[in-house]
Amino acid sequence: MVNLWKGFVWICISGGEQERFLNLCRARGIILEDLCFKDSGLCAMISVKDFFRLSSVRRKAKVHIHILKKQGMPFFFLRLKKRKAFFLGFFLCISILIFFSGRIWNIHVEGNVQNSTQQILEFLAEQNVRHGMSSRQVDCSALAAQIRKRFENMIWVSVRREGTQLLVSVKEGIPEEKQEKDQEPCSLASGLNGEIISMITRAGTPLVKPGDICEKGQILVLGQVELVNDSQEITGYEYVCADADIYIRHEIPYYEQFSMKNKQAVYTGERKKGFYIKAGSFFWMWANSLNQGYSRITEEKQVRLTENYVLPIAFGITRDEKYQIQTKVFTEKEAREKAILHMQQYEKKLLKKGIEVEENKVKIKTDQETCTANGTFVVTEKTGVRVPAEKNMIPEKETDQ
Repeated sequence: MVNLWKGFVWICISGGEQERFLNLCRARGIILEDLCFKDSGLCAMISVKDFFRLSSVRRKAKVHIHILKKQGMPFFFLRLKKRKAFFLGFFLCISILIFFSGRIWNIHVEGNVQNSTQQILEFLAEQNVRHGMSSRQVDCSALAAQIRKRFENMIWVSVRREGTQLLVSVKEGIPEEKQEKDQEPCSLASGLNGEIISMITRAGTPLVKPGDICEKGQILVLGQVELVNDSQEITGYEYVCADADIYIRHEIPYYEQFSMKNKQAVYTGERKKGFYIKAGSFFWMWANSLNQGYSRITEEKQVRLTENYVLPIAFGITRDEKYQIQTKVFTEKEAREKAILHMQQYEKKLLKKGIEVEENKVKIKTDQETCTANGTFVVTEKTGVRVPAEKNMIPEKETDQ
């Protein structure tokens, strides 16, 4: 690699005293590499610097030196000396890369759940923060403060630049107004009809116990606590925000019906490929338009010089595959398997909502036209709807007559 950078030549030494030539080179520290004897003479590789030191050695040894090949960066640039367009294009490419490296080409938002990425990007656009702007115009501290001010549920915001990317990291929480509202005196009412399975009260007065049957809207935990004196007489009430974990067993109706005839796409194996390039707002595609009866899959890759150096250039490949719509008639076994699969998916959705399924009472019936799944799920669900607490008057003490 050093020789390629500094340049080297292949030479052939013929005639004269070749052994003396080698001894003189050794005495003067001239390095000859890859020595070999051929019919034409002694061949070797020598650096450009040592080649210019061979004049006195050549005269003393009375040898002839022929240059066979020149290699290395000095000779490469020497050949391109007259090609000014090459150097102009080289420096123009470097200038474009330097220009692109000072712009923002990718805005990445992470940590957001309650506020969508599109909402945050639209707010950034209102603050004149867009793709392609100069990275020097972005004040990260001021921008983070503006995002916190605009979105009240964000308790922490970080904005930083990494290469050509602008990274916006947020952490969301509960608004302060909602927390204050939750502290108002309230009672817990049932939002369901069913049997109480378990009940753990942390604040308030429970009005029911496990095993009781409750109705929707019935007060389960009263948002007040009785204050009594030493004689166990009620002297007043303290109003609190009722808090309890209440689980009720009840039934959820389930009904699904689907046709025994199912239309599905069957791919024929005929495929077409295409190619496209995006550069900013420019878009060029080399592919046929998507015809009816074809589905398209697109794979796109962004051009990156490094992990954080993203260029506004992307290319992609499209694959169009032909399909035909065919009607398939389910057998009784296939229809039952499909109905069971749908019920399992429904149970998973209930589980994500915190509803536990205890028993499945759904029956599946099939005929020539339809498959019907009808019945109920016995589930255990957490309940508790907050309602304003009613305030009672302090009872008057009995007076002696």
